[in-house]
Amino acid sequence: MFSFKNKKKGFTLVEVVVSVTILAIIISPVLSMVFTNVKINKDAEDKQKALYIAQQTIERQKSDSNIKVGTTTSEAIDFKVQKTVTELDNYKFPDVSQNSENNNKPKTFADIKYDVKIDINPATEENPIKVTYYNEHGEKCNSEFKLIESSNVLNITNYDGYIIVNVNKDSNADVDKDPNKVICQKINSTEDKKTGSVIIQSNIDIQPKIEIHGFNNCEKDLIFYVVTSKEQKPSYSLINDGGKIKSYYNIFFADSEHKYKNNSRVYRVDVEVSKSGKSLQKITAFKTVLE
Repeated sequence: MFSFKNKKKGFTLVEVVVSVTILAIIISPVLSMVFTNVKINKDAEDKQKALYIAQQTIERQKSDSNIKVGTTTSEAIDFKVQKTVTELDNYKFPDVSQNSENNNKPKTFADIKYDVKIDINPATEENPIKVTYYNEHGEKCNSEFKLIESSNVLNITNYDGYIIVNVNKDSNADVDKDPNKVICQKINSTEDKKTGSVIIQSNIDIQPKIEIHGFNNCEKDLIFYVVTSKEQKPSYSLINDGGKIKSYYNIFFADSEHKYKNNSRVYRVDVEVSKSGKSLQKITAFKTVLE
């Protein structure tokens, strides 16, 4: 008699195929889920980076005194950044000429109407200030006086329809009558308005910074237009001693290319960040030059 022992059989081809098929059915969704999660995480990371870049671009523009209207493109790591700055028509300076041919003189800015223009000359040992203004008959006049040494204080008062400028250290409550330190000019407007406009302009650095005190006892606004050169940033400190006062900053002497001529009080800034042709973030902010 022969006895046969059961031999352990291996997988047949059919069993192998079935096993692999079952394994593929199980693994395929798992792998797909893993790859999807990786892609989602990568996209989320790119969007987060793009948002950070866009926010940084906005903050840099808001802190930059040079406003260049139009669209600019730059690169940040693997991202493309497109920034568009536009003027808002409703907030343009009403007295600024839109004709660039009127804005190409070296020491004037457009056609801002004013009652007193304070032109700060290049620094000298005596540190003079030149005041240019129009009298009540519309005649252009000139006068010069000096800032008090080491204080650089300038007081500007709109009192009963008159613009009074003096360099007294004290507040506007006490007007210095010294003719070398004060200029008194009637406002060129109707009696019921009595709005005063003052241009303060300089293209030099001055230390210490100029401390400007404004006081207005009239119903209408006393308006300051601070005009500077885009290369130099004179340092001003504006203090309201009382009354309605408005201050417009970020106005520049126009250059030959007219690139830095800021005509608006408010600018819209649109930033789009993309990667590999795909837009990831679009954000909008507004920059104001009215303080």
